[in-house]
Formats: sequence, C-alpha cells, structure tokens
Amino acid sequence: MIKPYYLLIITPVFLFFSAEFIDYYPGSLYYLLPLANALLIFTVYNLIKKTSFLGSLDFFIFPLVFFNSSLANLVVLNNEFFVQGLIFFSIGMVWYYLKAVYFFHYEPLFYKSFQIRNISVYGNFLAVFFFSSALFGMRSFLNWPVWGIVLVLTFLFLLVIYQLSWAHKIPPVDSGVHIFVDSLILIEIAWSLSFLPLRFYILGLLLSAAYYVITGLTRHYLLGSLEAKNVKTYIGIGLFSVIIILLSSRWI
Repeated sequence: MIKPYYLLIITPVFLFFSAEFIDYYPGSLYYLLPLANALLIFTVYNLIKKTSFLGSLDFFIFPLVFFNSSLANLVVLNNEFFVQGLIFFSIGMVWYYLKAVYFFHYEPLFYKSFQIRNISVYGNFLAVFFFSSALFGMRSFLNWPVWGIVLVLTFLFLLVIYQLSWAHKIPPVDSGVHIFVDSLILIEIAWSLSFLPLRFYILGLLLSAAYYVITGLTRHYLLGSLEAKNVKTYIGIGLFSVIIILLSSRWI
C-alpha cells in the first residue's frame, strides 16, 4: 500500500503530465481525465483514512472541482504562455490543498489554522471563474444552448457553496436553504450575463465577482459576524470590480 505522504508527490506529477498531454493531444482527454480524477479520489481517500470516510466526503469536493475547472479553461485558452501558467498554478493549488489535508489528519502540529478554509475561499472563487469562463466561451465558439450552461453552473454552485460552508464549519441544517438561494441568485445572474455582448472572460469575471459578494455576505450572516461594515465592504468591492471590469473590457 502506498504511504499517504508519497501520494503528495505521485498525484501532482501525474496530474501535471496529464494536463500537458491533454493540451497537446486533446483526444486523450477521454481516458486521461477519468484516470486523473480517479487518482485524486484515491489520494484524498488515503489522506483521510484515519477518520470516518463517510464523515469526510467533503474533503473530495475542492480538488475535483478545481482541477476539472482548470482543465475546462484550457479548452478556450489559445495562448500557450497562459496555458502553461494555468497548468502550473492549478496543479500547485491542488498540491497545496492535498498537503493541508495530509497535515490535518497525520501531522496536526504542521497544520496552519484555517488553511483549508482559506484555500476554499480563494480556490472556489477561481474555480467559478475558470469554469464559467470556459462555459461562456463554449457558448460563443460552439453555440452551446444557455440551458446547458445553466445546468452545469447550477451543479457547480451547489458544490462550491456547500464546500465553502463546510470549510467554515457551518452545519448543513443552517446553511442548506442559503446554499440553494445563493445558487439560484447566481444562476439568474449567469443567465442574464449570457446575453451580453462581452468576451467570455469578462462574463466569467463578472459572475465570479457576484459569487464573491453573495457568498461572503451569506457566510458572515451564518457565522453571526455580519455587520454594516461587512455589507459596505462587500458591496463596495463588488461595485468597484464591476466598474473596472466593464471599463477595461472590449465589447463585441
């Protein structure tokens, strides 16, 4: 049996070469993607094996969502410099998360407080950007129907918002309704954005900004830390981001 520590080396290396191979030979996606996801599941399973498996299923969500959202974004990238940068960055993020999970279960003295929570906050934001940009791009290039994009994004939002609540130790009984409502609001925003004559990356940025604001306010509310300054900060960040994105974007 492979020791969990060695999986922190084997898995990122395999994911890296899989992503590179998929980039150069897109047809390999059909067999390398299932293998990469299976290895990720196997790795996380071994990293959490010291605890109840059923009670730790939430640990699987982030690496699977982030890795697959990064690969989805490779489809619409046409600059090799950005492609390589995205591959290195995405594998690095997955490795960083897996290492945090390993420390959490096997070497608690080396685990940094709130490490998994912080990775979830920023990693899920990037995952939403990567996946939504890819979907909007596919709508432009392949004429994907809006309902198909909405269907995939619905599943994505439910997963990442649930995982974010779990990372903040918010009980599902408290977060359940909010997860559904936040996802519904974001889907309505995504539906509206899909009809704007903007480049797909701009649409992805706008949707990601909405995700950040909505989930941030909900998170503070559920944690009992929502104050007027939090509301002003998130709304201010959201409005500022939208203005900057729209002013710097090219309308088509």
